[in-house]
Amino acid sequence: MRIVLASASPRRHELLKQVVPEFDIHPADLDEDELTTEDPFETAQNLAFRKAEHVGKTLKDGATI
Repeated sequence: MRIVLASASPRRHELLKQVVPEFDIHPADLDEDELTTEDPFETAQNLAFRKAEHVGKTLKDGATI
């Protein structure tokens, strides 16, 4: 299984490294403001799905969401 972090956030990198020893980093180039809503839960879902979808399309072997 291949784990991909679709974020450029140093904090997310640090947190994931505590749980998973090896993973790839491929930041998604998305406008996060357009995916932000008043509901933080919905915003988190929107961002996670769209980043996974975007990065999955750019990877040579694809990705499973």
